[in-house]
Amino acid sequence: MGDAESLRPASGVRYAVELASFADGRAVYRGAVHLPAVSWPLEVVVDAERAEGRVEGPDEVQAHAKAAAALVKAAAKLPRAPGSGPPPRRVVRWRS
Repeated sequence: MGDAESLRPASGVRYAVELASFADGRAVYRGAVHLPAVSWPLEVVVDAERAEGRVEGPDEVQAHAKAAAALVKAAAKLPRAPGSGPPPRRVVRWRS
């Protein structure tokens, strides 16, 4: 997905994740939360009922886990219609 430095925004935050697995209506995405000065590992697990994000970083970046989970859930559009294939392989969103 490119190196962390090239994905860091000049301002705001960039969420960048890739589909790690998809089975039984549950998608696991892994990637990072990119801030202008630093990037933190991110994992989002999403299914038809809920989405949960987890950032490996200090308490002050934990709010990004919830935002990332909401963005990925919207992009994944779970549950998927029969025959529609897997959710998106990659989700990248920038927020100010």
